[in-house]
Amino acid sequence: ELVADLATDLGRPNSDNTVWEFTIREGVRWETGDQVTCQDLKYGIERRFSKDPERQSGPAYPLQYLKDNDPPYEGPWVGGNNDGRGLESIECVDQRVVRFHLKRPVGDFGYAVSMAVFAPVKVGGDDDRDAYNRRPLSTGPYKIVEHTYNKENSEENRLVLERNEFWDPATDPVRQAYPDRIEFFNYNDPAVMTNDLINDEGLNKSTIMLDYDIAATFLQQVMTDPELSKRVASGPMGAVRYLAVNTQLLPLECRQALAYAVNKRKFRSVFGGSLKGDIATTMIPPNLHSHLQFDHYGHLENPEGQPDRALEILAEAEQNGVDCPDGITFAFPANPANSETRRLAQTVVESYQQIGIHVELVPVDEQAYAGEVFGTGYGKYHLMWIGWVPDWPNGSSVIPPLFDGRTVGPGSPNLSMLNDERINSMIDAALAEPDLERQYLLWGELDSEIQKLAASIPLMYNDALRMHGSNVRGAFIHTRFGMPDLSALGLADPSLSEAPAQ
Repeated sequence: ELVADLATDLGRPNSDNTVWEFTIREGVRWETGDQVTCQDLKYGIERRFSKDPERQSGPAYPLQYLKDNDPPYEGPWVGGNNDGRGLESIECVDQRVVRFHLKRPVGDFGYAVSMAVFAPVKVGGDDDRDAYNRRPLSTGPYKIVEHTYNKENSEENRLVLERNEFWDPATDPVRQAYPDRIEFFNYNDPAVMTNDLINDEGLNKSTIMLDYDIAATFLQQVMTDPELSKRVASGPMGAVRYLAVNTQLLPLECRQALAYAVNKRKFRSVFGGSLKGDIATTMIPPNLHSHLQFDHYGHLENPEGQPDRALEILAEAEQNGVDCPDGITFAFPANPANSETRRLAQTVVESYQQIGIHVELVPVDEQAYAGEVFGTGYGKYHLMWIGWVPDWPNGSSVIPPLFDGRTVGPGSPNLSMLNDERINSMIDAALAEPDLERQYLLWGELDSEIQKLAASIPLMYNDALRMHGSNVRGAFIHTRFGMPDLSALGLADPSLSEAPAQ
């Protein structure tokens, strides 16, 4: 459910949803003690328009939704920030009121601005931009006091938060902020992390998994043990694991054959079985209002796939002069310390062996995977394994980013490279629909039409299973983030979280 946070309400649109106005809540301050202003909000969004890849951060929603300057705006560090005017589609009516001018009608823009890419950045607070990337200024209950980052050895990465003395809980209806200190550290091996939490000794009593699930090798042990299972936060992540199918390299009939042939049951089994989620047939997950139930390739009745049907389609394609390759490339994220992803990828290889298609596996280090498939290797592979968690609870955070053809190009999440005029027009109509209930229906229909084009192959709806120590309280899976909600966590005995004297 969308609620007001930095703003006082959910936004005030004009009659055609092309102008939206918000008021910043009074009394919200930076960790420096300064008030958060409309100028800070404007500057934070302007930074995303920079063309410098070293300065870009976060999704490109502002670029897609906000009117651009003429000539195109290139961020606050070029041309004197448009001679001091900045991005003119963001208007500061006064210190607290901001007005957004959009390229086209967007009926749920209030959802979009819940993204962190629409967050404020203190004007003048990021003069050392590299340092700011490591330690951005806070307006919330915590501030960063330590952040070490080693690209070569992620196990040395560490982030420490402590209380922000200028945070006023009266200005924050969302966050509870129970602990005085939160420390983040990185494990590369979920099995080691799971084992430490099972043993529940020392600081592990006050530790919780954020990004990693319980390792598959421990899953049955933990979930069937009455005591251990009490220490698991579980629930839908809102995530869909899927194969992006390159529509520029594979004709429709070839894509449909791949969709029929894949063995989703085996993929889920390697992933951890039914405890880790349900078999997927849609790109919009079931926990969203815009979800429409359909199963165009029959996987609910045939979870192991229908290779015979796939072979029929390939034979018909050949008769009609459609050239389907007998070899394809498949990129997937790999972790040398964890063989699970390779075993998952192998299930896809075995699926397509049954229909005479050889799959060349292309393992990419998981730390570099996004940079490869979204960047330097964009459009290079036939198949890519990816997961998507909606940025907000509506189909507008699934369908446009993944399938709007006008976004095709390096940096776009549209890994399928789908650019279909009819789909693009349907996207515009859904975005412009002011009635959210009607908009939900339109996104569901779009999802169905895209699946008929086999631009992606949904594999499973991912549930999160995050274990924690016996001293942790308040743990639940927040479907917006796909992980435990940090703002709700607390400790039964704070003294147990104190490190022993060295």
